[in-house]
Amino acid sequence: MLTFMALVSAWGAFGDKQGVHRELRNSAKIVYYLHIHKSGGSTVCHSARVAGFSTAPSNCNVQPDQRCCNGDTLEDQQMFAQDYRYTFVANERHMIDNFDKAHYHYITTLRPPMQRYISHYLHVKRAYNMQITFKEWMRGQPDNWMVRMLCGPGCQRVNKHQLTNAHYQHAWANLCKFDEVVFWGLGKQAFLHLPLVGHANSKPTKQARPAPCCEEMVRWD
Repeated sequence: MLTFMALVSAWGAFGDKQGVHRELRNSAKIVYYLHIHKSGGSTVCHSARVAGFSTAPSNCNVQPDQRCCNGDTLEDQQMFAQDYRYTFVANERHMIDNFDKAHYHYITTLRPPMQRYISHYLHVKRAYNMQITFKEWMRGQPDNWMVRMLCGPGCQRVNKHQLTNAHYQHAWANLCKFDEVVFWGLGKQAFLHLPLVGHANSKPTKQARPAPCCEEMVRWD
């Protein structure tokens, strides 16, 4: 099983071979961003607007349920692309298995998994004034969130701590279909023709970062 850092290295080699070099804003393809929570998504959306992409007003989400685009089938994606208003769209839910590479340029951001959980915890604790420890909060969270997001519909029905290597391999196969991946906080912080600017959700905080725990929660991430 690849660790997160091994995944970073493996993706770097994969990405180098793809040679994704296009001026996206002048192409007919829509940029499709898989927004994994607390992995820089609001900054990516803000950066897309600054770079001149046309986006929906609500964090680049084109649907009220934060999905994209029309449904999970290839036909749904194609129908949306033929009648779209935006050049950059986001999906904050699980990834679909049907990639429409003819109409979309797929990008995402990933983050070291325990850092992502801690960031999510601090955000929720601050927003809702929650008096709960990180360990207690983790008990109510889905495990291996990035794998579940990338794996697609099949992993959404799997109980906590029941993911297998087959689910991980499916998530990895989907990740390899993406045109670009940025590892939040690691290496170059930019997509091709989309530099990341500012920190849309950055707020001063004196919250102490909790110690990592619950390693089984990131076993596959």
